[in-house]
Amino acid sequence: MKRVVILGGGYVGIDAYRALCRNLGGRIGTEVEITVVSSDNCHTFHGFTGEVLTGILPAAHTLTPLRELLPRANFVQGSAQSVDTDRQTVVVKVGDRLEILHYDHLLFGIGSRDPFERIRGLQEYGWRLKQVYDMQALRDHLIRMLEQADAVSDPDRRDDLLHFVIAGGGFAGVEMCAAIAEWLKTAKRQYPVLCKHQPRLTLVHSGSELLEVLRPRYTKLAEYAQKTLEQYGVQFVWNAKVREITSQGAHLENGRFLHSQTVIVTAGVSRLPIPGTESLPRDVTGRLLTDSHLNVQGYKNLWAGGDTAKVKHPSEAGDCPSNALFAMKHGMCAGDNIARSLNARALRHFRFTGMGQAAGLGIGRGIAELYGIQMTGPLAWLLRLGFFIWFMPSMGQSLRVLLDWLMLPLTGRYMVPLSNPRQVLQPVPTLEPRVPVLATSSQVAPRSPARPISMALWNE
Repeated sequence: MKRVVILGGGYVGIDAYRALCRNLGGRIGTEVEITVVSSDNCHTFHGFTGEVLTGILPAAHTLTPLRELLPRANFVQGSAQSVDTDRQTVVVKVGDRLEILHYDHLLFGIGSRDPFERIRGLQEYGWRLKQVYDMQALRDHLIRMLEQADAVSDPDRRDDLLHFVIAGGGFAGVEMCAAIAEWLKTAKRQYPVLCKHQPRLTLVHSGSELLEVLRPRYTKLAEYAQKTLEQYGVQFVWNAKVREITSQGAHLENGRFLHSQTVIVTAGVSRLPIPGTESLPRDVTGRLLTDSHLNVQGYKNLWAGGDTAKVKHPSEAGDCPSNALFAMKHGMCAGDNIARSLNARALRHFRFTGMGQAAGLGIGRGIAELYGIQMTGPLAWLLRLGFFIWFMPSMGQSLRVLLDWLMLPLTGRYMVPLSNPRQVLQPVPTLEPRVPVLATSSQVAPRSPARPISMALWNE
């Protein structure tokens, strides 16, 4: 019995499993055993993060149980603790016990994590988007900020409660800015405070232009996105990075301090190697180096794709971008080549060059590039929506999301926090004076971190 172990239940893992099933057919379960290890028991579709945060879609409709997606695999909900490439074993923590999995082929598809090491206070005071529980916690927090702002009379307190800071000028940051800005406009009907006190959105970007990945070839799209955010009233802080997040706001590397109760980080990721894999070839950011077959360089039975891998783009122009569609294609290629290796057939090169890029900028607004054709406005928004629904891993979830969109004019947005609603009515804590202070001198108790779990389909 040959054993294939897949680490990660994201885009890479699911599409690798499907490719193995297509190629091996009835041999699975009799000659080949597939085991998928994931710390979550569901797959999170990140394409609709903005829609989930702003109440257009329920979070549950972007989650698909992995056991449903992987019916012919042994699913293990746990986390890899170590890998022994000589003995070809993986130690996995499952609940309160350790299990040893033996493999003939091992695929790394574990993705990346938020940059906790680079931004002090991110875990305690910042808000993240990679994991579904983080997204749900942020959604509840946004509603509470409106409730609390409506309950106070001090203009400085209101200003802090209604100031939303987004770090990152890539696709994720731009989509978050647009989603929250549009949501605040629609929320005026229910929250009169938004008519009396203008909310503020500030986007902090390390560069001097938004969506630099689109420039210079698709400058038209980048400029349209920036103009749309300006129309929403978004303020920009250029050539700056968030250095530290406290209970009162964000310290920037240029010395500036932004008072805010909501600092959302969409910029940057980090990668922590699994113990035992430190000697595997990596680049300076920690990505595993692969060849054109998706083999980890120097190893015939180790494979990698997605955020955890550095895969050279077939066009020879740099590396594959870090987005969901390329992660899916990495998984397909790796799964196909694992099956070919088991069948003693020649491996295939990774040849997917991409389809395009897209971002949503609010309902009816968007940018998209499909095979070099640039689109803006409603057409781009519809194209993005259609592709995202099509590429969801479950047909059932695709239909649910489609129905949500069709019913939106009748049902409206979900404006109720899912955690204890009585917390909304608790007194607003007294804020510190409006002077920059270091996190070490803060007297406000840290926010309890959201439960750890894992933006666009084309661009994450």
